[in-house]
Amino acid sequence: MRNRAAPNESVATEYNGTLFRSRLEARWAVFLTEANIKFDYERYFVRARDGSYRGVPDFTLPGRMPFFAEAKGFSNKIIFDRLLALARAASGGLVVLGHIPGPTESLWPVALYRTTPKQGPCDLYAAPWAPFDPPSPRQIPEADFTQRLLLKGFPVTPPAYADEPLNKARWYRFPKTNGPQDFRTTFQ
Repeated sequence: MRNRAAPNESVATEYNGTLFRSRLEARWAVFLTEANIKFDYERYFVRARDGSYRGVPDFTLPGRMPFFAEAKGFSNKIIFDRLLALARAASGGLVVLGHIPGPTESLWPVALYRTTPKQGPCDLYAAPWAPFDPPSPRQIPEADFTQRLLLKGFPVTPPAYADEPLNKARWYRFPKTNGPQDFRTTFQ
């Protein structure tokens, strides 16, 4: 019988010499690699000045806006609030990478941007992620954010350049694992 992760349990997965905390993170790493988007995995510790966020974002996208990306396969109120807090703390914004969009889905990851300077009160807006272009004029204000929007994606067709990288991410065969792993003990 095959060991399988519980619905909200991560399976540590290796891709390209890096051990990712979850299969979803590894799939997005495949996409980023295939789309020629440079990234670092869990590189920076971020702490919001107001204490609303402390942690290490999944991906850093050097030289891009948004600067950070988080892969999330499920959400609850706490995770939703942490994503918003990270978006407020990150001057370059945040991309929320939910599930990998299927070939017939018209959904694309959401980018959260700040509307005001770092020193003042901060409102956010969401737009379709555009790693090679300026932010889309199609925007949703923070008052209209939902957990579904952040995890499922923005209701737009994925850009043409993403077709092949998304296919590779969907179908990439990772090395077999022994099922769910406690990531803290993997490196001991």
